[in-house]
Amino acid sequence: MVNNSMSNYRKIYEQHYGPIPKDSTGRSLEIHHIDSDHSNKDISNLKLVTIEEHYQIHFDQGDYGACLRMSHRMNLSPDQISMLSSNCQRKLVKDGKHHWLGPAHNQHLIETKQHPFLNKDAARKRNLKRIAEGQHNLVGESNPVHKLIAAGQHHFQTANPSTQKIQDGTHHFLNNHPNKIQTMCPHCGKTGGAINMKRYHFEHCNTLKI
Repeated sequence: MVNNSMSNYRKIYEQHYGPIPKDSTGRSLEIHHIDSDHSNKDISNLKLVTIEEHYQIHFDQGDYGACLRMSHRMNLSPDQISMLSSNCQRKLVKDGKHHWLGPAHNQHLIETKQHPFLNKDAARKRNLKRIAEGQHNLVGESNPVHKLIAAGQHHFQTANPSTQKIQDGTHHFLNNHPNKIQTMCPHCGKTGGAINMKRYHFEHCNTLKI
């Protein structure tokens, strides 16, 4: 029996039409399932398209999840990826499939074996593969945070006022933090940081309860 892997239906296409060509950028063309059923790998259901055509087909169908998966291979901007992610989440809510819809809904998904958490191993393998290929959004040059850091433009490097205060030596954590100010309890004579002393001594001192 043929499995549902991408390499498998690409092989089926190649068995009928030969090697899958590449586009002008050297990227291999994609195979689109015409009826959107990935278990249907009949050659009549497989269509050769560019990634841009593939993306547009799924976008027009409202299949934002598929678009989101393609977005990383297309090097779309962070704003475009964010838009796709928002559309994807809204569609899940509208279709009653979002895992945040409550315990009763989650229980229904679990009982009908539709809950996304039931196939964690498959998700882990997909993410490991994307990391190994440098396509995961959290690794590599495509990560917008990495780009900002490399350019020295991340707000933790520049606009963050706390960072500047630490560099200037003026941050209150470095010198005048309240808990660095030592005070003495007039009741028991214990000395400590102002915050903890105020919490556990002075009018709260245990000696007052004796």
